[in-house]
Amino acid sequence: MAWNEGTASHIIELAAEACLQPAKWDELVGAISLALGANGGGLFTPQLDPTGLNLAASSGTGADALPEFAARWAPEDPWFQAVQSSGRGWRGGQIYVADELVPASALFRTAFYNEFSKPYGIENVLSLKIVGDQDPTSPVTHLSLFQKRNAESQFGDPQRQALNALWPHLQRAIQTYWLLRKARDFDRIAEGALDALPQPTWVLRDDQTIDHANRSARDLMSSAPWLRASTRRLTAVGDLDSTALHRAIRAAATGGGRQWVAAILVAGRLRRAVLHIAPLAGAAPYETAWPLARTLLTLELPPPDDVATSWLERLAKHYRLTPAETRVLERLGAGLNPRDVADEMRVSYTTVRTHLRALFDKTGCHRQADLMRLLQA
Repeated sequence: MAWNEGTASHIIELAAEACLQPAKWDELVGAISLALGANGGGLFTPQLDPTGLNLAASSGTGADALPEFAARWAPEDPWFQAVQSSGRGWRGGQIYVADELVPASALFRTAFYNEFSKPYGIENVLSLKIVGDQDPTSPVTHLSLFQKRNAESQFGDPQRQALNALWPHLQRAIQTYWLLRKARDFDRIAEGALDALPQPTWVLRDDQTIDHANRSARDLMSSAPWLRASTRRLTAVGDLDSTALHRAIRAAATGGGRQWVAAILVAGRLRRAVLHIAPLAGAAPYETAWPLARTLLTLELPPPDDVATSWLERLAKHYRLTPAETRVLERLGAGLNPRDVADEMRVSYTTVRTHLRALFDKTGCHRQADLMRLLQA
């Protein structure tokens, strides 16, 4: 047995790391086995949970034996059966040696011992109930260490005392692991819900830090030059620069949500995109997954040219617009103001205003903003 203050500290450090890095569980079991004179060990949930609340780690003999144990021998484990039938319960912190549970004479007559445990060198077992069945955070979890019966240092009081000292640290690591796993599962559910949205969507903090961008947003960030981000911060959407975005996010976070319009350049044409910014306060799934985020930004992009053209043609036919009126409506929808439209069409500003008044009369709109909503419908 190589138990001392240094090995104890090392094992406690590994336990703290394992709850954050699950790959460390095997290393933890190996360190405990080595320190307590075992030829291997296993950390596991003794009854497999169909919902997936299972944890398994092993080292040495345990690494070789546990797959066969789970596949074939778990229902016939005489030590586990003895604990279940003893009425001792599953209180965390209990420590048993195999011979206390099943007399050697009875064990030697079982197929479990002769066909499984003895060939693997699992003839003596020291078992710690790390987590009992009353724990609200975690499933029942055991740590079992294995020896041959001719081992130089048989399991006894020194090993019990060492496990008793390690128990609170191991229990805390297991509980933390499951709490973090539930949080990670919750994050994946929230991320999956956002990824299912066809609109580009970002979860943002006050300073525009991106906590999550859904699949559509990630695709857009890699392809749209008018959308800029640096060091995981959204810095510009079209003509809305970082300062404008910051104001929009703060206004939405405190005012119950806002809509903003950004001018974007698509295929050489000026188009409009609508930013819907909603506060996350009170949105439990998102608050849980991203506790530092403040707003959810969804970008409504202009329709593809073929869709926009088809809709414009339908409007022109329905409202009996002239070609000049249709052209004015289309250019206004592209983000130009009336003077810019006059310059582009090479007509006077007065002519454009005449077309605009005709558009109001024919469509029943009273403001230019109403025309834009009609065009973007």
